[in-house]
Amino acid sequence: LRGERSFKTKACLLVAERGSQIIGFARLNPETRPWHISPAGNIGIALLALYRHQGIGTNMLYLIVEQAARFQYHCLTADILAHNQASLGLFKKLGFVYHSHRQRNLDFLPGMVQEITVERVMAGGNSA
Repeated sequence: LRGERSFKTKACLLVAERGSQIIGFARLNPETRPWHISPAGNIGIALLALYRHQGIGTNMLYLIVEQAARFQYHCLTADILAHNQASLGLFKKLGFVYHSHRQRNLDFLPGMVQEITVERVMAGGNSA
């Protein structure tokens, strides 16, 4: 894994590689939606199918959560496609809980999709 982070923007990007091939990434950015606990960060993670269920995603998410604590985020969010049970399980394993769901239109998928938002309150964050 290699990564970049910015304390100024409170953002982080981790890239997972095998040889010279990028096999996945995890990112942390400030949450842009109004959130009931702030400051909040939003996480995104993706991993090629061939490399799933090997602990790589868990490791990346764990490192992102550690970085979020350094950035002093009080809450973390992630938006996950409802059919992606593996990703929902990964976030649940690291203490994330269901927050809400919505239907939305994504540029890279046909039609409307169901998306679930999960959140994790960090140390120092207060639930509203």
